[in-house]
Amino acid sequence: MTSKYTSKLQGKRVLVLGGTSGIGFCVAEACVEYGATVIVSSSQQPRIDDTVSRLRGSFPHSSDRILGFPCDLADAEKLETNLTALLDFATDKGANKVNSIVSTAGAGGAKFPIVEATVEKLSRPSMVSLYAPSMLAKVIAQSPGLYMPISSTSSITLTGGIAGHIPPPGWSMYAGWIVAKEGLMRGLAVDLKPIRVNLVAPGPVKTEMIEKLSGGSTKKMEQILQDFSNHTLSGSVGVPEDIAECYLWLIKDHGVTGTVAKSDSGATLN
Repeated sequence: MTSKYTSKLQGKRVLVLGGTSGIGFCVAEACVEYGATVIVSSSQQPRIDDTVSRLRGSFPHSSDRILGFPCDLADAEKLETNLTALLDFATDKGANKVNSIVSTAGAGGAKFPIVEATVEKLSRPSMVSLYAPSMLAKVIAQSPGLYMPISSTSSITLTGGIAGHIPPPGWSMYAGWIVAKEGLMRGLAVDLKPIRVNLVAPGPVKTEMIEKLSGGSTKKMEQILQDFSNHTLSGSVGVPEDIAECYLWLIKDHGVTGTVAKSDSGATLN
């Protein structure tokens, strides 16, 4: 019997921005497991090299399907040039088009109290959260069919969060970026049609970011995770392997566009 469902990504190409850690890494890992060629990207070459090595170690017979390329999304002057170089690499300059692009890239230090806001602090996260996906869409749209097939089988999936709808104290700026990205996603779904554009909105997730928030303290990390768990219906915090399933759905279901997929352990209802 033909594997009609589990083979949907075989022979496809998936580009993952922010694919060297956390949710992005698990999305890349899942896509390789399902038979896709995966290109991971981040701003740091050593992290890319480490990720490619890890994935090739897990899938030794798929080494030729695992690639990496650096792209700095925070460099305003070179942003369009950097994205063009990334897409040229991912597609062999258009010879092998990408079928799906996933962006889990985020800006560190994006959460701060409103009393600490400065124009510079506001601009830096906006570059990665809003300007980068906008310029990515521009590069794709200005050369129709060069980098992605003009089809509903093609998709771009962004990453948001639930903090835009239930922001904790001191997260007003972060909440603003989250909601703005949802609006951007819907606009791009219209402007890039029939290419599909969607967004995944995770709730609390156990990633490397939790370790950073804890300052390396195991006790503090356990407390943070417990606090997050107390605000969910499931009584637990999400893990990247589960969140990755949302991205797989949005990649594989060719009828979904302009949609926010939530995986929040029920946090928005608690």
